[in-house]
Amino acid sequence: MITAVLLFMTAGCGEAHGPDARTLGRGLHTGSPNERVHAAIALERLGRRAAPALEQMVSYLESPAATETAGDQIVIALGNIGPAAASSVPALVKFSARTRSTFGPTQVVRSLGRIGAEPQLAVPCIAELLDRGLVQVFVAGRALASFGSEARGAVSAILRQLRRQEISGIDEVELLRALAAVGPDARDAVPLLTRRVGDPDRDGEELLATVNALRAIGEAARASLPALRQMQAKLLADGREPVLRQAVKETIASIER
Repeated sequence: MITAVLLFMTAGCGEAHGPDARTLGRGLHTGSPNERVHAAIALERLGRRAAPALEQMVSYLESPAATETAGDQIVIALGNIGPAAASSVPALVKFSARTRSTFGPTQVVRSLGRIGAEPQLAVPCIAELLDRGLVQVFVAGRALASFGSEARGAVSAILRQLRRQEISGIDEVELLRALAAVGPDARDAVPLLTRRVGDPDRDGEELLATVNALRAIGEAARASLPALRQMQAKLLADGREPVLRQAVKETIASIER
């Protein structure tokens, strides 16, 4: 009977009539492997309304019974709950080390960012997965940015990624935004950011993210002022990129304060 109910809910018709979160949470521990997968999918679709099953989801994620499919769905479900799932961070970090799913680490990082708690555990976990190449880079950048200055411990990992020749534009932009979120504690990034300001091959969005990171770092980015002034003169001469031109102007003013 529980299988039929779970299938009904995961088909998209069970929001009003399917099992509640606690019932689904119990299904993670008492159902067959197939029923556990359906319970996990249903919990994911509940979003924040899955919060009453938080303890059961964490317990399942920590258990040897957590299969890749159901485990990954629970990871997503915890992220969908958001900050209220703060107590799940240790379990998510541990799960990231033992999942064999291709997208498991990326889902963990995305959920850690959405929860935004326990940075002393979450940030080193994200940085390690980033260094090991086990996570989509832009997802890691967004997750780290959600921790703001608490992501300072990941600055070195971010810089190692930014130095890669083959880094994509979206990955670069999200990592630069993470540096901006860290703020003054990202001062070690100033030499690299300064070089990028003078790189004619960078597109407008990448340059804008670079300039914004320097502004967020503030006075510690004073060494970048000559490069910023050169960029400002070029932008004024070209008469293009008004958004970038304004950002450069504001960044210079901010650093000089």
